[in-house]
Amino acid sequence: MKTKKTMPPVFWMLLVGLNLHAQSALTNGLTSYYPFNGNANDIVGGENGSVANAFLTNNMFGVPTNAYWFSSQSKSLIAVPAATVNNLNSGTIAAWVELDSNAAGVIFAKQHDLVNTMALLSIGFEYGGTVPLGPITPGQIFFYSYNGGPVVYSSTYLSTGVWYHVTVTFSATNCDVYVNGNLSTNVVGNFSIPNDLNPTATTIGAWEENGGFFGLNGKLSHVRMYDRALSSNDVAGLYATESTPPLIITQNLTNVDVVYGQNTNLSTVVSGAAPISYQWYFLPTDNAGQAGAYAKITNGFVYGAVVTNGGFGYGNIPSVEFAGGGGSGASGYSTVSNGVVIGIVVTNAGVGYSATPTVMIDPPNGILLGQTNNTLIISNASPSNLGSYYVVASNGVAGVTSSVVSLTLLYPPSISTNPVGFTQDYHSSQSLEVVAAGTPPLSYQWFLNGTNLLGATNSSYFIASLSLADTGAYLVEVTNAYGEAESIPVNAYMVPALTSPFTGAVGLWGKDTILQVGAVGSGLLSYQWYLNGAAIPNATNSICDLSAIQFSNAGLYSVVVSSAYGSVTNTAYQVVVNPAGIALGLFPGVYITGTAGYSYTIQSTTNLADTNAWETVTNITIPTASYLWVDTATDTTLSPNSKKFYRVIAHQ
Repeated sequence: MKTKKTMPPVFWMLLVGLNLHAQSALTNGLTSYYPFNGNANDIVGGENGSVANAFLTNNMFGVPTNAYWFSSQSKSLIAVPAATVNNLNSGTIAAWVELDSNAAGVIFAKQHDLVNTMALLSIGFEYGGTVPLGPITPGQIFFYSYNGGPVVYSSTYLSTGVWYHVTVTFSATNCDVYVNGNLSTNVVGNFSIPNDLNPTATTIGAWEENGGFFGLNGKLSHVRMYDRALSSNDVAGLYATESTPPLIITQNLTNVDVVYGQNTNLSTVVSGAAPISYQWYFLPTDNAGQAGAYAKITNGFVYGAVVTNGGFGYGNIPSVEFAGGGGSGASGYSTVSNGVVIGIVVTNAGVGYSATPTVMIDPPNGILLGQTNNTLIISNASPSNLGSYYVVASNGVAGVTSSVVSLTLLYPPSISTNPVGFTQDYHSSQSLEVVAAGTPPLSYQWFLNGTNLLGATNSSYFIASLSLADTGAYLVEVTNAYGEAESIPVNAYMVPALTSPFTGAVGLWGKDTILQVGAVGSGLLSYQWYLNGAAIPNATNSICDLSAIQFSNAGLYSVVVSSAYGSVTNTAYQVVVNPAGIALGLFPGVYITGTAGYSYTIQSTTNLADTNAWETVTNITIPTASYLWVDTATDTTLSPNSKKFYRVIAHQ
């Protein structure tokens, strides 16, 4: 694609909205233009003035710093390069003037040699009555070119405190003086300006000669020089244009921030003569409006081009060039309809193209067709709306261009990566994370089962030691100044874990024995107890109740705790069944703790080293759970009985 500099919007604004006659009057032959809009620069010829003791003030429309105030007492003047009016056979000088005193005033003067000055346009200047410049009535305009021609005097007199548009046209045949677009005086003669012998002495607002200073008392604005004598119609058009109050932007455009997907608008307020029309322009950041095409060649010539992308925003007729391909000279222009390039006309086929050249089309000027109100509505803002915007207002006489502004998209939060749920072990460390986008700063708040977690305000949430209280449904809410986004809920589960493992038990024959395990985990927990590896029927709770335990109940017990998220197995531990609990006293006998109604065999021995020395003393059935049996048949005073031992076994 071809990238070229387009005419700056401000300069283009000078042309837009002006009728063709006014355009010609303003631009054709214009060599210097000093609008005095904040300075003394020549915005056409670049021959800028140097200000001495003149001060910026309001112009004829009251616009601040758009005119200069001159005082002869202060010796105010603006020195400009002599080339602006050097050796002209014909020309025009025009300016707006408001007199403080009609006794003196020089608008423009040019020193012809080291002594003589051409007072090209003076007002109310009393020169003292010498020839050729005789006395002038206060407020009267005169023009003198110092080439032997007559002095031209106006028949119109300017009053103080009133702005006038004064124009003098001159040539080798005649001179015309206009006031407010109307002819005041016409004089026949040679008024061409001779060559300048002193290029440093050309001034606005004063006339210096032979040490004398003759300056203007009043204001000047919009000083123009042309290298042609404007016609009476041109002068009238120039006056009509410049006497129309300028369009002034009282509310300019400013950069706009808009939330993605929402609507916004750009609006300006312009004051001035009605009717005022508007035209909006948009130059996208990504140059999306650029048109594209490819060339067609034959026998070394470019004979056509095919548009592949019509682009948009073409209010102009873009030129077309052809680059590369080994040839040269091909060129053309585009045809445009409704802002879109629809075709390319080759105006020069060039020569020597051995390969297809690249088609380079001027970029669009960004005109937004149909957008002709003072407000531009932007709907459903998206990246395609990013770029530069401005509006040109015109009333058919003058135009003004707004500031160039841009649109910034503000994005509400969006979740690009949701948290991921997990199923993990008791006391494990876990982390939940979210990745979000949006205009910063972004704020985060994590929730568990619908309740916000205090302090959980980062993009990640860390669980140092997973407990049952940490399980459930997590989500995070991301917010900024422009909206909020919520992640999808994710679940955290915990695999069953033993908090109080079963570690074995000792039961007494016939007594109830309780086996118990403590466990936690997500969801519904189920239990299954095992004896020596075989599932115990109906033993499916955290408690396994061995009622009236028998010797057949002894063995290795384990339990498996399960849920939908996993299981855990309690290591197998021994359950021992003792026939009874016994205690010895300081007498031959035992305290028996057992089961009432159960029969026990009591045996004794005096030699524990001999396992076969146990002898049955008696068989008894205990009437209560605690029973004292005394060996009344043993005399403990006898030596063998002083070390007698007893045991209780189940009677079979």
